[in-house]
Amino acid sequence: MTAMAVLLVSCAFAVWPSSAAASRTRALLRPKTCAGEHARRVRTAGLARLAEKFWWAPGGGALLVHPALGCTVLLLAASARAAWRARVRRLRRREHEAAVQAALMAVVDELRVGAHPAHAFASAAQEGALAATCGGREVARTMREVAARARLGGDVGQGLRRRAAAARSAGLGLGGAFWERLASCWELSHQEGVPIAQVLGSVRADAVQRVRFAERADAALAGARATAKILSGLPLLCVVLGQSLGAQPLRVLFSDSGSFLLMIGCGFLCAGLAWSRRITAGGDR
Repeated sequence: MTAMAVLLVSCAFAVWPSSAAASRTRALLRPKTCAGEHARRVRTAGLARLAEKFWWAPGGGALLVHPALGCTVLLLAASARAAWRARVRRLRRREHEAAVQAALMAVVDELRVGAHPAHAFASAAQEGALAATCGGREVARTMREVAARARLGGDVGQGLRRRAAAARSAGLGLGGAFWERLASCWELSHQEGVPIAQVLGSVRADAVQRVRFAERADAALAGARATAKILSGLPLLCVVLGQSLGAQPLRVLFSDSGSFLLMIGCGFLCAGLAWSRRITAGGDR
């Protein structure tokens, strides 16, 4: 009971907001208009940042009671943190790729009606679909930078290549390749006189096909991810069944010798989850 009490206190400390954050949270809990959805998103993001910052707190509190129990909680917390970060990276990558595709479609549509490239990129930055997500806002900001460079006579290709390098370093997958192709199209159009609408049309078609393939691959890997999650929950189910049948596995696992077995078992569980994430991440790429 002492170990459980310390663990619960540590979890409470991990999500306890400061006084300023508490006042903001109270304000967010009382949405008055249609901004309630935005308030919920902000509140969820704030809790996620707190969990990301203090993920070690439950394990640190458990270490004060029992070393093996603390190591077990730290292993589980680190595994949950790694799974959450992998999911966020995957969603951010898909979000960025969809935003780039929407921006390319808007640019090509503007160019085909005779708009100047600078105006086409500026109009694409004002697309409502880009303002709905964080990745879309990043793409819109890049489009505005391209429009400003084109309007002022700057090196657009160099700016796009810097954006492509930043996208690759951030792990945005196809986003870096899209910006690189866009830079090549811009330079080809200005150096060889090829209509930029024509070359960007081929890039847009390629982007559509690549995004569709990525979506199909993600859907194909959903079964593998679900299987890994189900298998990771089987040990907990076995413990619950054993406890309900009177075998009292919790008494064994929380004893002095059983806690080390619990730590070893959780270590194998976390290693299996990390292995499955690595396999599915290879399929994502």
